[in-house]
Amino acid sequence: MTTQAYFEASSLLLAQAEAELAVGDVRQASEKGWGATAQIVKALAEERGWEHHSHGALYAAVDLICTETGDEDIYLLFQVANQLHKNFYENWDTPDNVRKALVAVRRFIELVSPQLRSSGYSPICLLNDATSASYSDPVIGGPTKPGQARSRSTLGGRPSSISSRNG
Repeated sequence: MTTQAYFEASSLLLAQAEAELAVGDVRQASEKGWGATAQIVKALAEERGWEHHSHGALYAAVDLICTETGDEDIYLLFQVANQLHKNFYENWDTPDNVRKALVAVRRFIELVSPQLRSSGYSPICLLNDATSASYSDPVIGGPTKPGQARSRSTLGGRPSSISSRNG
């Protein structure tokens, strides 16, 4: 697949995850949330020539992204997404926790997407193309559109207490 195809798949899977959760399918919402995360990592890895065909390679790519950006929130958000992948198999998480995790996935995509060198990659544009439905996000607050940009100083809509590697 190409960088563009991975990027588009990420946006589509996030929209599908939110739709699955809306109809109560927590397992499918979880797996599609993980898929959205993995696909955006694959997009960046493909563009940079990094390996990305295993879980271990995705972790290595995320570590490189964190090193490049100095943003450790990226790693933590990736961990949340990986928990969604586990939930697909175990089905032990609540709908509310999956909803919170999908907020983290959206934040992850918003942080990673700008690292793509090719101009024109915008999670806002692609997500709005994938789904134009409004939803109310109680973590962020108020009605929002899928893909709406959030402040880089927040983690899941709350101020982040995690400092970056650069201080």
